[in-house]
Amino acid sequence: MICANVPGSCHGSTGPTTPHPDREGVWGSEFPTVTIGDWARAQRRLLDHLGVRRLSAVVGGSVGGMNALEWARRYPERVDRVAAVAAGPRLDAEMVATNSVARRAITGDPDWQGGAYHDTDRRPTHGLAQARRLGHLSYRSKASLDDQFGREPAGRPGPEADPTADDGSYRAVASYLDYNAERFAERFDPVSYLSLLRAMEEWNLASEADSDAAALAGFDGELLLVSYTGDRHFPVAGSEAVATAAREAGVAVTHETVDSDYGHDAFLADQATVAEPLAALLRDETAVEGHEPCGRGSSNAPVHAGLYGI
Repeated sequence: MICANVPGSCHGSTGPTTPHPDREGVWGSEFPTVTIGDWARAQRRLLDHLGVRRLSAVVGGSVGGMNALEWARRYPERVDRVAAVAAGPRLDAEMVATNSVARRAITGDPDWQGGAYHDTDRRPTHGLAQARRLGHLSYRSKASLDDQFGREPAGRPGPEADPTADDGSYRAVASYLDYNAERFAERFDPVSYLSLLRAMEEWNLASEADSDAAALAGFDGELLLVSYTGDRHFPVAGSEAVATAAREAGVAVTHETVDSDYGHDAFLADQATVAEPLAALLRDETAVEGHEPCGRGSSNAPVHAGLYGI
């Protein structure tokens, strides 16, 4: 199993927090724009370095599912199976709009400093936290927030003074958003967050082809799509559009729709909903005729673009 980080991140791979090769300090906001195609090319170079000729499977969730589909499109001759979980062929207008608000929250923070904050003692953590709060609202469904929090009070004081508030005005759902946003802002770099948002927003399965079906036409392996009924970030319709395109292209495809009102994060909150269809996809290592099985002593290996313990 190979799990590679992506260019542009602030955890492991080259990104905005990486030392600049030609001057003191880090790349910061000068870091080049990267695409999901760049992610796949970097992963291919890693596999070449490791001597891996062909992959048994590429698996990814959310934007990692886009990364997985990029493998089917860009390197179809090097992968037997692709699984895209809670993903889609492109972001819809609502999520593009959500990203635009998140981007403005970061760049509108007074500590953004035109993106040149890395060499100072100030970081736009407030803007990043606001962007993450907005993101969480797209990761959860209305029903799941109602079920978990309702209108219950937080049981602790709110973080900011509000002249209109009383002792019960700070509610549990707000506390949930604040906690997750603050923890995220402590460990993630704002420019890296913008880089990942941009890569997700600009990716389009059909960007280098006449249609989604044409983009998948070169892939002769097996495709698994898993979607969730309560997912606003990547709705079921997106996965079904990919499934329809795959059928038009003659690709063997299975689309599993999970009835869940949790929201986009259902694939993380209930990993059993992913494990069963994924296990079925991977169970027969010799299912694709003419492809060598992955295993000890083989040059094949599965690669993970997601968060699964298979």
